[in-house]
Amino acid sequence: MMNIRCVVYSVARSKIQLGNDVLIIGTGIIGLLHLIVAKLQRGRVIISDPDAARRKEATLS
Repeated sequence: MMNIRCVVYSVARSKIQLGNDVLIIGTGIIGLLHLIVAKLQRGRVIISDPDAARRKEATLS
């Protein structure tokens, strides 16, 4: 529960709006939660991870 609170708080502080570019580095649990919440805010999300398999999974979200 604490993870999602931290993510929602950080996205709220960043004030993502429609069409804003959002870069997420890392596709761990926090990165994926940021991906979901940023997309809900209608940001254009770019996600990066050195592991190609994890990066591919994240792009399917």
